[in-house]
Amino acid sequence: MARPRRAHASDGSARVAGPQEIAALLRELRGSASLGERMRRAARLLRGRPYVENPLGGGPNQRENLTLSLAGFDCVTYVETVLALALARSARDVRRWLRRIRYKDGRLAWCARHHYMIEWVRENIRQGLLTDLTRGRGTRRLIRRVNRVPGLPPRTLRFRCFPKKQLAKLRERLRDGDLIFFASTKPNLDVFHVGLLLVERKSSRAEEAAPPRLILSHASRRRGRVVEQELEEFLRENRMSGVLLTRPREPSVRHSWRTRAPARRLRPRRRRRG
Repeated sequence: MARPRRAHASDGSARVAGPQEIAALLRELRGSASLGERMRRAARLLRGRPYVENPLGGGPNQRENLTLSLAGFDCVTYVETVLALALARSARDVRRWLRRIRYKDGRLAWCARHHYMIEWVRENIRQGLLTDLTRGRGTRRLIRRVNRVPGLPPRTLRFRCFPKKQLAKLRERLRDGDLIFFASTKPNLDVFHVGLLLVERKSSRAEEAAPPRLILSHASRRRGRVVEQELEEFLRENRMSGVLLTRPREPSVRHSWRTRAPARRLRPRRRRRG
């Protein structure tokens, strides 16, 4: 997310990838036991797709449409799509998961969309879709008064992040599919980019003691497409205030899209006397 997703004119039509195309991708993910492995395979299937500026569009006075496009991504929609594909078991599931990931309480409205990534992270942690890895010793506290999205009032976000130099100490704890968010140095923006990590471990016994390589899979505006690059290279190329880490997790109850009211308990009928 090189910049917040700004509002612009929308034609009002739903932009949804076809079920056959989505089903073909899901078939490629079958047989992957862990969520992290499905994240890795989904990321590889989307590698090379074009970078698209502001793919969601919309605005506070416009009808919101659920955008599920496989033709191109910005960094946020790329991560959302990979996560939705990895969680889903059907084409219909992908749309449901995407709606749940992208919007507060799954409410399809521009004002319910998570425009700032700190709010995106917190909401998906609250839902149980992410585990927060940015905690404990070594983290630092940041405060940002964000005002970069036209149509939203300014708000103050407080969050913790790891300094860049801490990543070298964390690499042994990271797994395929972990999400990494890069904190902005600007006082009015929280996060400027997001991607997912692929962990390349050494295969030979002689190299097993060496630390794993961390690969950043992301929709890169600079390169114009979805790419994989060494995380160290990205860290050298970009200034940042730190990084946040989360881990996708399997939901405890699949397809729990809405909170259902508990079933009524039937009372035994009383026998009439007389």
